[in-house]
Amino acid sequence: MTVAPRRTRRILAAALAGALVPAGLATGAAAQDTEAALVAEKTAPEILAEIGAEGDAEAWLLFTGSPDYGAAFDAAAKEQKGAAAVAAAKAYAETSQRDAVDVLDAAGADYESYWGASTIKVQADEDLLADLAALDTVEAVVAAPEYDMIEPVAPDGKDEAGGGFQTWDAVQSAAVEWGVADVGAPEVWDEGFTGEGITVASIDTGVQYDHPALADSYRGNNGDGTYTHDYNFYDIQDVCAGDAPCDDDGHGTHTMGTMVGNGGIGVAPDAEWIAVNGCCPSIETLILAGQWIAAPTDSEGRNPDPLKAPHVVNNSWGTTIPGYDPIYAEVVDLWHASGIIPVFAAGNNGPACLTMSTPGVYENVIAVGAYDEDHVVAEFSSRGHGLGGTLKPDVSAPGVAVRSSLPGDEYGLGDGTSMAAPHVAGAIALLMSASPTLEGDYEAVYETITGTAVDTPDDQCTGDDEANNVYGHGRIDGEDAVDEAPAGKFG
Repeated sequence: MTVAPRRTRRILAAALAGALVPAGLATGAAAQDTEAALVAEKTAPEILAEIGAEGDAEAWLLFTGSPDYGAAFDAAAKEQKGAAAVAAAKAYAETSQRDAVDVLDAAGADYESYWGASTIKVQADEDLLADLAALDTVEAVVAAPEYDMIEPVAPDGKDEAGGGFQTWDAVQSAAVEWGVADVGAPEVWDEGFTGEGITVASIDTGVQYDHPALADSYRGNNGDGTYTHDYNFYDIQDVCAGDAPCDDDGHGTHTMGTMVGNGGIGVAPDAEWIAVNGCCPSIETLILAGQWIAAPTDSEGRNPDPLKAPHVVNNSWGTTIPGYDPIYAEVVDLWHASGIIPVFAAGNNGPACLTMSTPGVYENVIAVGAYDEDHVVAEFSSRGHGLGGTLKPDVSAPGVAVRSSLPGDEYGLGDGTSMAAPHVAGAIALLMSASPTLEGDYEAVYETITGTAVDTPDDQCTGDDEANNVYGHGRIDGEDAVDEAPAGKFG
């Protein structure tokens, strides 16, 4: 992150006012017309309105062009993809932002620059906005959406002190939780594939790293009672004591348990996990978390290493209002080029159609809806379609009365697409463990996961017997996915 020296806009405005010398009224009027047209063409109306009312506004700059990910997509190995993708993203950010950085530095403006999404956040007034909009390299000036954790929906009879989860002693464990069994995980385990060799990640509220269900699968576990948190957990919010991972909410520990927890709560119990507590104080934090997923760092956020990136990342967060965010779309593009499979919760905005959360609405992510033990779609589960009429969600998974881990060595039930998405992330870990040729290959993983999903007809939001905007391509079937996957070194 680059931060320019801090100066007040008042000093800047005074300096500009003293430097302005009219060069002729006609010429000045024409220049102002051109300037105003550029600003109006490139700038989101809500930013213009806020500047008009308040004098300045938070603005996000987007730039022309895009990273050259050719070498990343051409690379055979996932590790090579990641290194090439990160290098390309950083190179593009440096060149595309150069002119804007020069303007911002000359103005003494306060700004933050990012490479995971080539964007700059700046508090801009009318004059600074005009200078930035005049740059050919600035494509658009947009407002950032508000993202939130997709909160669990309260189960019937929930203890309100449980924070969205049912945690009382009446919750009994099963040998294998219903959702884990429903996606076919035990049958895949019986074939010898439990997620070994695959790393899953989450952008969430954190994880209790030494939870009995999660300690063994934490990549930072050295196996001798010690832990290495560098490159395995990033406390981006600076809320954890010392360097040790924490979860001050419970949401992240619960979703991670569904992915990799032992004792029958996790789909891929022998996969390893890493995490960043990036959800969801701000889009800035989410962008930095997305960068960390592509190139994990040490505990201080330094020395990024794309060779330590995960295979799949679960995201149980999003907007409550459907739409398209071009900023985070660039982060998702980086993950694609890096060979990282993005899984997103569809959202808990149902039961109406056209209620998909962003980024789950993006065409190039696997968005997951939720159903109950009777395979009935959850009322809260967001429906499609997606942008441009695309099918959304992509698949559905168990998301009602899902038992998983909670901080304090506890377990509890949760309802939500937040609980459904990690079932799919875990199933993808099983799939790649069984078929390593799929590592880093989003298209092949997507085709396998959606092509083997159990057709579940529903005509509420358009579609047919094979695919619709309620269940997507159907209910996830990890066993069939593994059976249909191309043979790797294990088969």
